[in-house]
Amino acid sequence: MRRLWLLLFVLPGCFESPVTSLEDDDGDDPTSLTSGGSSSGAGTDSSPGLTTVDPTVDPTVEPTVASSSSTGRMPSSTSDGSSSGRRSESSGDISTSSTGAEPPESSTTDEPETTGSIPDACGDGILDDDEFCDSGDDNGVEAGDCAPDCSAQVQERTIVVSTTNLAASFASGSDTVVGLLDDACVAEFGAGALSMFVHGDERRATMTAYAGDGAIDWVLDPWTRYLNDADELVWITESVPLLGVDSAGDHHDLLHPLWVHVENNPAFTGMNIDWTTQVDADCNGWTLPAGGTLGAGNPWFVGDGDFLRLPGTSTCGNSRGFYCVLP
Repeated sequence: MRRLWLLLFVLPGCFESPVTSLEDDDGDDPTSLTSGGSSSGAGTDSSPGLTTVDPTVDPTVEPTVASSSSTGRMPSSTSDGSSSGRRSESSGDISTSSTGAEPPESSTTDEPETTGSIPDACGDGILDDDEFCDSGDDNGVEAGDCAPDCSAQVQERTIVVSTTNLAASFASGSDTVVGLLDDACVAEFGAGALSMFVHGDERRATMTAYAGDGAIDWVLDPWTRYLNDADELVWITESVPLLGVDSAGDHHDLLHPLWVHVENNPAFTGMNIDWTTQVDADCNGWTLPAGGTLGAGNPWFVGDGDFLRLPGTSTCGNSRGFYCVLP
């Protein structure tokens, strides 16, 4: 019991009342705040809002803070633990890197536009610069059709044999040969008719056999349906404007004869069977009245080119007709 009373007597002396004033006896602000009269080291008082200041620290000197950076600045914490000094947000609006540099903006590489033009194609229904026409699937070889190679509109014309026969010396005393026969065609069949006759540099069908090259004032056209006077189809020319010849230069029989009324009645043409110009059988330029030889085509025979020239020759004293191409 004596010990209990002794403790009750001693314990109150071990504790002092907490500081109740911020002023010392002189009324000045203290340079340190202590609890229980202690002045050993800086710390934080247990009372809220009161900070204990170390009296050994000069209040006029800015305190330094330890940093991993040599600049002495306190790096801010980032979400990934780096010290870039930039803020990282989950939204991705602000990016961070260990260097502190803004990352390059993301970019996408667009594929280049294809500007190459598609090659022109006849038959696609589109009129290209090198085409005369293009009716697509309606291209054909009937009159009025666009030709299969889109180079022309298919025409239709008629070839007839004159009813007038001329002597092989018909050009005697004239400075033209073809012009005389053209006039004879017009006189019999009307304006626009032309003679299918060649001579020298006045008119030429071809320089090379069955080729249609080097033509001069030629009267047949590509992609044309040619009929006889019975309205039978004789031939449809292709890119080579010669009867019985296709675009490859191959020779074929005619579909029907040029002349159906008189059998074996030859006609002057001035051509060999391959459409080249005669140079050895023209009755001296169609001026020799008698003697000599000439070549004449046979309008009746269908095959082997006889409609241009007979296999043999006849004398220049014979009279013959000639072909006229109507407009």
